[in-house]
Amino acid sequence: MLAVACGRLGAERVVACDIDLRAARATVANARTNGQEGRIHTFCGSTGALRGSFDGIVANLPIDVLMAIRLSFVWLLAPGGVLILSGCREPEGEWLASSLAPQGLALRKVVTRHETAIELPPSGSFTWAGLWLEQC
Repeated sequence: MLAVACGRLGAERVVACDIDLRAARATVANARTNGQEGRIHTFCGSTGALRGSFDGIVANLPIDVLMAIRLSFVWLLAPGGVLILSGCREPEGEWLASSLAPQGLALRKVVTRHETAIELPPSGSFTWAGLWLEQC
C-alpha cells in the first residue's frame, strides 16, 4: 500500500520491492485496483537489487530489518532526497535516526502513535514512531 500511496500522491515513478513473493503480488494487484499499474514497478527481492537513485524512499519494516539495510537507503537516496521510515517503536526510531546522522541524513520530523493492548508485556503499551529524514 505504500507504493500505491506514493503513486496516488503524485510520484511519477514508484519502484516497490519485497522479499515476500505474496507481498510483491499484492502490490501489483493493489496498483491495478488503484489505477497505478503504469506508475508502479514491482519486483520480489531486496534493496540490494536496486540501481540508480531515488528522490524518496518509504519503508515500513521491523527495526532489525531497518537497521540491517539502512545503509542501502543512504546509497540509493538522491541528493536532497527524503527517507520515510516506520515500523519501529519510539526509542528504536531515535536510535535509527542517530545512526543515520553520520551518513548525512537529518531528522526533520517524528510522528508517533501510542498503542495499548492487554497482551503486550510488560506495561501493555508502547509508542510507534515514523521518521522523516532528509539528505543534507
